[in-house]
Amino acid sequence: MIAPHGANFYVHGNLIAQWSRVLAVEISGPMREAETRIIQIKDVDGDLDDETVMRFIEFAYRGDYTVPPAEIVIFSKDVGNDPDNTKVDMDPCVIDEHAADPPPSEPVVESAGDEQQSLEGAGDDWDFKPSSSTRRKNKKKSSYNRWYDEPVPEEITEPWPVEEETMLMAPALPNSKPSKRDVLWSKFCDRASVKKGVTWEPCPNLDPREEYALVFLCHARLYVFSNRYECDTLRDLCLQKLRLTLSRYLLHSRQCPDVTRLVRYAYTHTPDFKQGSDKLRNLVSDYVVCHVEQMCREADFLGMLQECDGLASDLMLKLMSRLD
Repeated sequence: MIAPHGANFYVHGNLIAQWSRVLAVEISGPMREAETRIIQIKDVDGDLDDETVMRFIEFAYRGDYTVPPAEIVIFSKDVGNDPDNTKVDMDPCVIDEHAADPPPSEPVVESAGDEQQSLEGAGDDWDFKPSSSTRRKNKKKSSYNRWYDEPVPEEITEPWPVEEETMLMAPALPNSKPSKRDVLWSKFCDRASVKKGVTWEPCPNLDPREEYALVFLCHARLYVFSNRYECDTLRDLCLQKLRLTLSRYLLHSRQCPDVTRLVRYAYTHTPDFKQGSDKLRNLVSDYVVCHVEQMCREADFLGMLQECDGLASDLMLKLMSRLD
């Protein structure tokens, strides 16, 4: 088997014929490929690559395919900055409880001479309280020095949980009705699952510098391949893996271009239907409708609305479900 960019793969013809109806005809039917035992996989306007063919062969042998990891992209503004302190622009449904205040420093005790010493050096007398004048001084100095009003823990052993505490979903108000956006997003996530027996799970994108375009396109290209060569089982697996990836994906503002590349590929390399919609188009448009507020801030996405046939109409029809 020869991939679009010239890579050669030696595979068992009967095995790949079991997964693809088109390849089965080329291998066993009255075709030249049946005599030469060489199958040429061609791309159409750059929709396939050698890695896609390799993942199809991997799927044929083991029933699953490997997903490439996300890559860290460093911008000029990131140079010299600590990635742990990089500001993260997150989805509107994600809040940062500690954005307004810095993490608390180690509790300290002020002596009468205004010298500070560690609380650990104060001995085991945890009931010690500073004088009233020191209390007033501490109140003016920091909002975190409230330990004299509250009991102090015996020992601080865990570091300040930056990632765990900054990635919290906004709590639902009691007796509040969920928005239509939340309802659509909940339905999108509820449909995310993986083929039984596959233990693959997508990695969370906690770092806004991670580029996920290749991750998204890995699933999309393999979907296009499975559509062309009529490999229904692989096509369904690609859709489920992509949906699961998007359902766990935190849409940072600087990662919107990755989603734009996915949507552009889906609407460029899948067919138009007079009735209904291609399954890949339907999936990515569902995702965009749930995050349209963020996606519309991206210039390339707005330009794509004019370039890709069917995208604007698909979004308009689905956006009607978000109107109150």
